[in-house]
Amino acid sequence: MKTLEEFAFSDAPHIPASLVRNLAEGGYLSRSEPIIFLATQERARRTWRRDWRWRACRQRKPVRFTTAAQLVNELTEAKNKSELNRVTNRWTRYELIVIDEMAYVAMPEAAAELLFQIIAGRAERAAVIVTTNLPFSEWTTMFPNARL
Repeated sequence: MKTLEEFAFSDAPHIPASLVRNLAEGGYLSRSEPIIFLATQERARRTWRRDWRWRACRQRKPVRFTTAAQLVNELTEAKNKSELNRVTNRWTRYELIVIDEMAYVAMPEAAAELLFQIIAGRAERAAVIVTTNLPFSEWTTMFPNARL
């Protein structure tokens, strides 16, 4: 596993190394802050999301990683089986969830609402990291409802 220390910031001078290192310290966890990590460089996203998960685990924080598509599929299946409340509650127990590949795949409005429910339900209670390569201005291509 590559760590933050192994990442060559000189290869990506547009990325603020001091900010990335500051986030790696994990203060966002105790403050229950969300992080939206928008970067077109897959290597950077992969390295940092793994490093930040690893650091949170080292602090003995319950952590869960998923892709947006996997999370939406899990929530949709739970809704179809009338188990949505149980599954949603399980997602609130983690002190950090990392949702990767946000805005890679367009989703129906009902699926986007389920994803929003998980993220909004964690607001100010637990941290979430979202990674994407899509600028915010293009998120409406994934979320049919612009308010979400």
